[in-house]
Amino acid sequence: MVLFHRMQQHLITIRRLSIEFLCLWMLFFVLIYLKHELILKQIFQPMGHDIPVLATQILSPLLIPIQLSLDFSFFLCLPFAILQIWRFIRPGLFKMERRFFSLILLLSFSLFLLGLCFCWFWILPFLFSLIKTTLPIGMLWMPSWNSFYEFELMMEGFFGMAFQIPLMMVLFVRLQLINFSQLKKTRPYAIVAAFTIGMLITPPDVGSQILVAIPLCLLYELGMCLSFLGQKK
Repeated sequence: MVLFHRMQQHLITIRRLSIEFLCLWMLFFVLIYLKHELILKQIFQPMGHDIPVLATQILSPLLIPIQLSLDFSFFLCLPFAILQIWRFIRPGLFKMERRFFSLILLLSFSLFLLGLCFCWFWILPFLFSLIKTTLPIGMLWMPSWNSFYEFELMMEGFFGMAFQIPLMMVLFVRLQLINFSQLKKTRPYAIVAAFTIGMLITPPDVGSQILVAIPLCLLYELGMCLSFLGQKK
């Protein structure tokens, strides 16, 4: 009976949090939709405003602002969702576990934002500039909205997750799932994997692949240094 009562309380809490999340999502959706033109200008900033983006579908003028508002409002709601999930599971943790996971969440979110900024202010502008300079003579580059937007989202999400690499390496070493010697031995494979990923997610030119692969290699090296300093004696 007690177990059933606890389960019922948990379900009520989850339902309440879900409703709060949806309400906040809709609120952000309305606010962003009202300012979608300003956000569109910022989205085109890394590529420059000299390249036209094609809306190839009949309903694109209507769907693009809605798609943009849904995606951005959901992203803005994520910190709220993570905070609510943390408040939900926090009472079941010991004091040391609370401190540990609080630090992990804070570092993870900070690294994710750092990865987004790194991609936005450095990777994307350099990549688009490289594409424009290597364009063959007589050829016009006019990407469609879907391909342009999906590419930006993919690159942003990729670098946001890639910046978790040092934290995950330190975490695995601290939990003794792996050790520094194993990380050192897998370094050549990590370099090959970095260049393979760069080849898969970028246009087929060497410059773009190197542009993605080098930051990944540096993140792995940073993770190795931090793992060496943070390993248990």
